[in-house]
Amino acid sequence: MKAETWEKALAPAVLANGKTVDYGFGWGLTIEEKKVTELWHDGGYGGFSTLNSIYFQDKMCVVILCNIDGFDYLSAVDDGIHNIYLGKKKARK
Repeated sequence: MKAETWEKALAPAVLANGKTVDYGFGWGLTIEEKKVTELWHDGGYGGFSTLNSIYFQDKMCVVILCNIDGFDYLSAVDDGIHNIYLGKKKARK
């Protein structure tokens, strides 16, 4: 993509009331110290769930495909993979 498209995708969305949300172009944004550190999207339907996380600073991507409904555990699995790969604890807000 063009650099300007990435900038828009990684910018928090501005709501009609002027407030911002950590969501850009269909992706959840993890923002630390005014910088996007993670881009993620989850979803699922009819017996499966998914999570895709891109960690810019760590130069890694985690994709989880699961044949179980529900998203609560996907973040924990994602954190575990991140922690094992990098050998450090990921702080999830």
